[in-house]
Amino acid sequence: MQKQKIILLVILAILLSWYGYQASKFFQGVLPFHAFDEYEYFLYARSFAETGSLKTPFLEQDSESILGQFGTHGFAYALLHGSINVLIGEHWWNIPLFNFSILIAAFIFIFLVNKRHKILKGEEQLLFLLLCLSCFLIAVYSFSFMQENIHLSFALVGCFLLHKTYTSPQKKSFLWAYIGLVIFASIFRTNWILWYWALLPRFIHKKAIFIAVGAVLMLIAAIYLRLIQATYVVGFLNQLSLKFTEEGLQKGFVFWIEHIIENFYTYFRWYVSLPFYFFTKYFIIGGSIFFLWKGFTQKNSLLMGLGLVALLQLSALFTIYDTVYWRDVRMLAPTLISLFFGLILFSKQWAQRVLIVQLGLFYFVINYTDGWVASHRKTYQAAQLNNYREDFIKVGKLVKGESIVMLRRSFAHEGQTYLFALPFKNTEGLPIRYSVYYAPLETAPNHLHDYMILPQKIFRDNNEIVLLEENATFNLYKVNKPILSRERSKN
Repeated sequence: MQKQKIILLVILAILLSWYGYQASKFFQGVLPFHAFDEYEYFLYARSFAETGSLKTPFLEQDSESILGQFGTHGFAYALLHGSINVLIGEHWWNIPLFNFSILIAAFIFIFLVNKRHKILKGEEQLLFLLLCLSCFLIAVYSFSFMQENIHLSFALVGCFLLHKTYTSPQKKSFLWAYIGLVIFASIFRTNWILWYWALLPRFIHKKAIFIAVGAVLMLIAAIYLRLIQATYVVGFLNQLSLKFTEEGLQKGFVFWIEHIIENFYTYFRWYVSLPFYFFTKYFIIGGSIFFLWKGFTQKNSLLMGLGLVALLQLSALFTIYDTVYWRDVRMLAPTLISLFFGLILFSKQWAQRVLIVQLGLFYFVINYTDGWVASHRKTYQAAQLNNYREDFIKVGKLVKGESIVMLRRSFAHEGQTYLFALPFKNTEGLPIRYSVYYAPLETAPNHLHDYMILPQKIFRDNNEIVLLEENATFNLYKVNKPILSRERSKN
C-alpha cells in the first residue's frame, strides 16, 4: 500500500512539474487565439470596464438578448472579469490567472472539506487529483481564456456537497449549499440546472413535490436562456426553430431526427490525431451507464443521482446541441468530474484503470498543449507588433452617438489581432458596439447598423453610405438611414 502511494506521489510530482513548465511559458504573455469565444470573453470584459455597460460589444449576426442586450454567453462572465478589470486594471493575464486560481482554490476547498469529513482516504485523494490533472480538459483549458475552469471548479465543490447531502441528510446546510451552487452556476451556463436532479434519489419519498420544484426550475432556466442570452444564430436550436416555423412540423421533426443521428455519428467517430478526446467521450458514455447500473443494482442513491445527471446532460447534448468543435466535452466537463469522483468512491479499481489510460494518452495532450500555448503566445507577440492601432483610434473619433458598427467576421479569425485595437467608446464617452457578420458585408446593411468597417471599398447609389475613413487596414462608412431603401434595411 505504501509503495502504491509513493508511485502516485511521483506521478503527481511529474504532472505538477509539467503544469509549472507550461505556466512558465504561458504567463510570459498571451492573448486570445481561439475565435470567437476567447475574443468575446476578453473583449466583453474590456468593454464593461471601459463603458460601464453590460450590453454585448459584439452582436454576432445582429443577435442580442431580449432583455439587457447581452451576448450569446449572457452577462455573468463580463460582469465577473470586467469587475476584475475595474478593480486592478486591465492586464492580459487577468482572465487566465483568475481561472487558473479558481481551480486551485476549488482543489484546496475540497481537500479542506475532506480533511474534516473524511470523504476520501489519503490514497483516494491522490487518485482523484491525478485523474483530474491528467484529464486533457484541465490540461488544455487551464492555459486559455476559455471558461471551463470555472465550471470544473463548480463541479469539484458540487460533488463533495452532494456527497454530504446523501451521507448527512440531517444537516440541511449541505443541501441548501448544493442547491445554491447549482442555481449560481446556472447563471453562467444554464444546463447546470440539470444537476438539481442528482437529488432525486434522496427525495424519492417526496418525488411529486421534488419533480414539481424541478419543473419550475427548468422553466425558469428556459425563460432565463430565452431572455438573457442572445440567440446563437448559427447554432442548432435556432436552425431547428426556423425549420419548424418556416417549413412546418413534419419537416422540422425530420430535421431534428437527422441532427440527432448526425450528433451520434460525430460523437462516436474516431479522431486519430486526438486520442485523448476520443477516450474522454467514450468514458463519459460508459461511465454514465455504469453508474446507473451500479446505482440500481446496489441501491446506491448517490451513484444513481450522479448517473442520472450524466444521462440528462448526454440527452440534452444529443437532442438540442452539437457534438462538434469540442462543444460536447466542454458541455460535459462537469459530468466528467462527477464520474471521476464516483469511481473513486465506488470502484477504485476502475478509477486506477482510467488513470492508467489517461497517463498513457498524456503524451498526445502534451503535444497538443504545446501548440495551444504557442498559438496564444504568437497572438500576443503579433499584437505587440501591429501597426494599425492608430488607424482604429480614428473610429472612436469619427463614430458619433451610441452606435453599432458592422464588422467583417474575418477580423476575428483565429490568431487575428484586429479586434484588440477596436475602441469601445467614442470621444463623446458613448459606447460603440460591433455587429460581427459571417456573410459578406457588401450585402445591404441591417437597420441596426450605423456604420460599416470593410476591408475594401464598395460603391452605392444615392449616398446610402458615405466613406468617412480610408486607410491600409479598413474603410469606415457611415450608413445614411433616411436614404437607405426599405428593402435593404430589412435584410
